[in-house]
Amino acid sequence: MGNFDGLPEEMRLKILTRLPTQSILKCKSVSKSWRQIVHHPSFPQVHLTHLHDSDSGKLGFILFHKSGLVEYTEYDDESYSHDIPPFSKARRFNLISPFTDYEILDSCNGLICFNAVRSDYCGPSFICNPVTRECVTLPKLEGKELLTGFGYSSSTNEYKVVGISQRDPQFGIVQVYTLGSGTGWRNDGKMDYNAIFVGRRGVIANGALHWLCIRGIIVAFDLASEKFRKIPSPACIPESGQFYSLVVLGDCLCAISYNENGTWFMTWKKEYRLSNQIPFASTKNGGLLCCFLGGTRGNIYHTNPKDSSTKLLERFGMSVCLVIPHKNTLI
Repeated sequence: MGNFDGLPEEMRLKILTRLPTQSILKCKSVSKSWRQIVHHPSFPQVHLTHLHDSDSGKLGFILFHKSGLVEYTEYDDESYSHDIPPFSKARRFNLISPFTDYEILDSCNGLICFNAVRSDYCGPSFICNPVTRECVTLPKLEGKELLTGFGYSSSTNEYKVVGISQRDPQFGIVQVYTLGSGTGWRNDGKMDYNAIFVGRRGVIANGALHWLCIRGIIVAFDLASEKFRKIPSPACIPESGQFYSLVVLGDCLCAISYNENGTWFMTWKKEYRLSNQIPFASTKNGGLLCCFLGGTRGNIYHTNPKDSSTKLLERFGMSVCLVIPHKNTLI
C-alpha cells in the first residue's frame, strides 16, 4: 500500500478506475487516501468510460422476478468458448423501494429506472443505483396512456426520464425529468399522437428514445435537442400490421418481427431469421442471447444468427419475467 500511495494522484486515479466495480468498493475500505480517490468527482465517469471500452467479452444483466426481486448475473464469452458455464451465480440486489409494487422501465449506465404500479397509475417513479444504493423518488406524472423512456445524453452529460401522456385526443403532452436538475417534471411541448404504438416503453439508442408505431414508423426523441423525428422502418419489415418490437443489440437499433414462420430481427442493413426467439443481447463472438417467444424468460439460450443453431445456457427460474442488460457502476 505504501508504494501505491507514493504514486502521483493522477496515476492512482488511472489505476483504480480500471478495476471492476466490486473491487473498487473494497478499495474504499483500505485507507482514507484510497477512499478520497474513489470519491473524486471525475471517478465515476472515468470508470464508466473504461467499462464501455472494455473488450473482455463480459456482459451484465438484471433478472427481474414477478415478486419484485432484482438479481444480477454476468455472462462471460470466453467461458462459453471453452464450454464452461458462462453465467455467474445470480446475486441479489438489496433494494429498498419506496413503493410496494413496481416494475423496471430500463437500465442505463448502472442506473435503474422503475415504474410504480398502482391501481390508478403506472409510470416512472424512482431511479436507483443498486451498487451505491442511492435512490431518487420522482414526482407523479399527470395524464394517462403514458409512453415512457429513460436514457443518457452523452453530449449534455444528462440522464433524462421522458413521459408522454394523452390529455388531448390528437396530441401527447411531453414531460421531461432531468436527473439532478432539481426542477422536477417540465412540460416540453406536444407530440402528434395520431398513431397506435406497439408497447409503451421507449428504447434508448444513440442518445435518443425510440417508440414503434403499428404503421411501421419509428418515432425518435433526441435527449439532447429534445426534438422528435420519424425514422422509416427497415425495408425488409413485413407489411404493416405485423407485430414487431425494437431492441438494441450492441450499439445497433434492431427491429423484430414475428409470424407463424418464426422470428426475424433486422438492422437497417441486414436481416436474420431465428426460430421463435427473442434476442436481448449480442456477444463478443457474434452470437445472440435469447429467450423463446412465449417461453420462460429465465431460460437463456445462445444462438448463432448465421445458421440459427441454438444452445440452452442457463435456467434462472420460471419467476423471471424480464432480463435486461445492466452495468454495475458508481454513477
